[in-house]
Amino acid sequence: MQGMQFFRFSSLASKLALLYAVTSFSILLVASAVLYWSVVEHLQTEHQGLLKTKIEQISDYFAHSLLFGEQLQQLIDVEHHHSEMPHSSAIHPAFPHHVFVRIVNSSGDLIIQSQRMPDLPDDFSFPVISEASGQQILTTKFIGASQLLLLGVASVEIISAQHKDQLFIQALLELQADETLLTAYRSRLIAVLVVGVALAAITGYWVTRRGLRPLDQMSTAIQNINAEKLHQRIDTQQMPTEIAFLANTFNDLLARLDDSFERLSGFSSDLAHELRTPVNNIMGEAEVALSKSRSSGEYIGVLASTMEECSRLTRMIDELLFLAKAENPQTQINCQQVSIDDAVQTLCDYYFPLAEDKSIHLSYPQSNVILFADPGLLHRALGNILENAIRYSDEKSEICINVEQAEKQIILRVSDQGVGIAEDQVPFIFDRFFRVDKSRQRSSQGSGLGLAIVKSIMYLHQGDVRIYSKEGEGTQVGLYFPHKKW
Repeated sequence: MQGMQFFRFSSLASKLALLYAVTSFSILLVASAVLYWSVVEHLQTEHQGLLKTKIEQISDYFAHSLLFGEQLQQLIDVEHHHSEMPHSSAIHPAFPHHVFVRIVNSSGDLIIQSQRMPDLPDDFSFPVISEASGQQILTTKFIGASQLLLLGVASVEIISAQHKDQLFIQALLELQADETLLTAYRSRLIAVLVVGVALAAITGYWVTRRGLRPLDQMSTAIQNINAEKLHQRIDTQQMPTEIAFLANTFNDLLARLDDSFERLSGFSSDLAHELRTPVNNIMGEAEVALSKSRSSGEYIGVLASTMEECSRLTRMIDELLFLAKAENPQTQINCQQVSIDDAVQTLCDYYFPLAEDKSIHLSYPQSNVILFADPGLLHRALGNILENAIRYSDEKSEICINVEQAEKQIILRVSDQGVGIAEDQVPFIFDRFFRVDKSRQRSSQGSGLGLAIVKSIMYLHQGDVRIYSKEGEGTQVGLYFPHKKW
C-alpha cells in the first residue's frame, strides 16, 4: 500500500510529467529494441556472407586445381574486412575478421589449416554435413566460455587419375569484436533511454506548468471574488479553449449566484416591509387606544383590527413555512387519483361569491379527466390562480378554465380578461412578494406569495407552471402535470 501511495501525486503537473516520462520510455524502449535488433540482424547477415565467401573461394580453387601447396595456404590465411565485402556496412568497416579454415578428408584426417588456428575447446565440433547436402554451406554459432564463433562447413569432391575423394572445408569466424561492439551499443542505447526519459519528464513538467498557467490565473481571480464582487467575471479572451469552457461555466455560476443574492436581498427587504406594515398598524392602534380612556366599543374595534393584522401575519408565516418545506428535496406529498371536474367545481363554488361581486362568469367545460396529484396542493395552487384572476379581471368579464390531455402531460389552463402583465415583468411574476402594481395598497392585495406557492407546488409534482400575458388583454396560466403515476 505504501508503494501505491508513493505514486499518488496530488499535482496535476506531476501526474502529466510522469505520464510523459512513461510514454517516452515506452517509445524509446521500442525504438531502441528495433534498432538493436536491426544491427544484430545486419551483422549476422554480414558474418554469414563473409564466411560463405571464404568457403566459396576455396571451393572454386579446388574446381581448378588439386594442389595442396603454398598458393592454397595463402588463400586460407588471407584476412578479410567488412569493407571488402559487397554487403558491408558503415558500422565497423575497419574491423578485421579472422576467418580460420581447415580442410579434412572423409576420414576426418586434417589435410591443411590456417597457420593461426586458435585452440578450440574440448566440446567444440563443426556441424556434420551429409553427402546429400551436395554443394550447400551449413552455418551455426558456437558459444563457449571465452569464445564466440560462427562455424561453416561445405564439401567438395576431388577426382584424380588414381582415385576420388571427398573433402570438407571447415571455417570459423571469431565474433568477439562484434560482441564488444554490440555491448558498447547496448550501453549507449541504455544511456540514451535514461537521458531521454529524464528530459521527457522535465520537459513534460515544464510544458504542463506553462499550459496550466491560465488555470492558476483563473484560481487567483476566483479567490478575489466575494459576496460583494459577484458581478465580476473571469476574462476568457486569452485562455485555451478547454480552460475557457471551464471559466465560462464558472461565469455562468457567478451569474446565477449574483441573481440569487439579489433576489435574496430583495426578498429580505420585502419580508421586512411586509412584516413591518402589520406590526406598525398594531402598535399604532394600540398607542392610540392607550393614549386616553376609550369605550368598550372602541377597544373592541381596536382588538378586531389587531386580530385582522395578526391573521394576516399568520397567513404570511404559514405561506413562508410552506415554501421552505416545498424547497426541501426530502418533502413527500400524498398523490392519489383526483377528478379534475370535482376539484374545479369545488373551487368555482368557493370563489363564486367573490366573482359575483364583480359580475365575473366562471366557465368550465366538463373534461372527465383523472389526475394523479395531491388533492390539497392541487386545490391550493388552482385556488391561488383563480383568486388572482378574479382580483385583476375587469367587471362583467369571463374566466375560463380548460383541461387539455396530451401524451405525457395534463394541462390545466386558467384564462382571464383582466389588466394583463407587462412583458418585462413576466419573468419575475413567480418571485416572492412580487406585485405587478407596486402603487396598490399591500393590505388589499394579499401577501405576494400566491404564485410563488403555485410554482413550489408544481415543483413537488415534478411539473411546471407557465404564464402568458399581454398588457390590457388578459393573462393565461398553465399548470403542467406529468401524465404518470409515481
